Amino acid sequence: MKDRKMPHASRFKWSLILDYIVFPLLLIWFIYQPDFMHGFIVDHFESGKELVCINEVLHGKALYKDTIPYFGPLCTYLQTLFMLAFGTTIASLKAYFYAGTLSLLVISYLVGYRLFRSRLFAYLLALSLAVETINPYWSLWWGGFRFGFGMAAILFFIAFLEKGKRAYAFLTGMFIAVALLTSIDVGVMSAISIIFTYYLYAWRRGRESNTQPLRHASWFLFGIASIAAPFVLYCLKKNALFSYLETTYILVTNHIKVWGTGGMVINLKSAFAFHNILTVDFKVAAVAFLYVFTAIYMINRFRKNILQWPDYGIICLSIYGLLMYKASFRAVLGPQFEMALQPALIVLLFFMSRLWGSITDILRNNRKIIPGKPNREKKPLALVSLSIVLILISTYLIFSEKVSYRSVKDFITYQKHKDYFMPLGRGFLPLNSVKFSTLTVARAKNMKMPSEYAQYVEGATKYISRVTNPDEKVFTFPDLALINFLADRPSLDRFGIAIFAWTWRPWREELLNDLRRLKPRYIVRGNGISSLASSIKRKTEFLPEVIDYMNSNYYVEASFGPVDILRSKYK
Repeated sequence: MKDRKMPHASRFKWSLILDYIVFPLLLIWFIYQPDFMHGFIVDHFESGKELVCINEVLHGKALYKDTIPYFGPLCTYLQTLFMLAFGTTIASLKAYFYAGTLSLLVISYLVGYRLFRSRLFAYLLALSLAVETINPYWSLWWGGFRFGFGMAAILFFIAFLEKGKRAYAFLTGMFIAVALLTSIDVGVMSAISIIFTYYLYAWRRGRESNTQPLRHASWFLFGIASIAAPFVLYCLKKNALFSYLETTYILVTNHIKVWGTGGMVINLKSAFAFHNILTVDFKVAAVAFLYVFTAIYMINRFRKNILQWPDYGIICLSIYGLLMYKASFRAVLGPQFEMALQPALIVLLFFMSRLWGSITDILRNNRKIIPGKPNREKKPLALVSLSIVLILISTYLIFSEKVSYRSVKDFITYQKHKDYFMPLGRGFLPLNSVKFSTLTVARAKNMKMPSEYAQYVEGATKYISRVTNPDEKVFTFPDLALINFLADRPSLDRFGIAIFAWTWRPWREELLNDLRRLKPRYIVRGNGISSLASSIKRKTEFLPEVIDYMNSNYYVEASFGPVDILRSKYK
């Protein structure tokens, strides 16, 4: 089989315009959301956990020492820089996540383009990524660059496998470091997949050519150091390195254990029952079997010593995808699983591309299947059968249990009419069925929200802005840190989203001690149970000792629907 030759710069082809410009732009258009900066619902928890950290940095505080971000430090700093460039508003944060999601999709498409034998399958990948892995609601609030950096590291590693150039090794290491500092889980997953694959690749190449197996390793390490060293120096200057290391260890060892929703249990017998063949159980099981097939296929090629650079690329991508797949089990119907499907789709279409290339080679050479001849004469039949199986699997990956788009037909329908729909976490809502209000708070930048929701967000924000001083610390509880950002008031403690202190007992004690010591004049408190408590099926709110303290030392001065403004009895 002949691999598709990549066009060289010295022999420019117009197909490059189609491959690198037209289809990426088409992919961006597929997930374009009208009025993405100002419309749709704002989830006060999802946005607040990002915005409160940005607000603290803008008030001169150091990450980890003075405020704890919920992803890596680079994530908060990039968001802050984005706001400084385009405005300190919620709209800028939405644009940041949107740009990150677009970048992730384009990078994923380019990964597939480098690995596939056929442009047809690269273009099919673009459509599959848009239909299957992107929820219009979550694309504005979740993921973005943190997953994009992990995929970028794999893209440059694949380029290194193909070309063997040191520059690609350096860029791979650089993006591993960027991914680690943006999101520890994505960084670790990309690092594990790349390190394992590189060791396997270098060991095999070393045996074949009697050369130093790990001669490029220094360039990977140099790339990592180019990002990590300035960050370490910055943390030392801010006296925040120990806080960063401690917080990272606590989140890695406690976060899932405390906040996990119990995971996803798959019943294989039920998953493969005919009446469940379009359910999420089948989709999750199909992805698992895809990775099992990939492992068997690559082990067989490794034993025969016929691995080529695209195979190593698929090994790396499969390990990365498998780790993402396992991590997504805490919310299999959420955006985590959609992100985990991106590597799976690339791997699947790689095999389809390779099988299609084998079949076309056979047809081109006029080979015939002759009964009674040796097995090597019957290989085309096996290839055709296997391709049918993989095509069936891909059909279910693309069409089964997609919350926003049930099929490509539904996806196309949405493209035609998306000006009239508001994307939600679990589907769509006609815009004319919702009464909207435009927020007048400066940092909302004319954000349009359902009126009922906007009433308490704007009411509480304006009240706090009026009764507190610009630099006065305001405690928000349990998850209303969005108000800190909108009112431009610093947070009382390191946690921003107060109930995140529940992650570790010493943090709970720290939060209560800060509250007793600093005694804020005003507290913004929700009068219902938080969505985070509901998600793990708690019947009461977190941090009961904090609630008792507030009840004993504060009284309700004003109310805005589900939000109360508490005033100290002693100030």
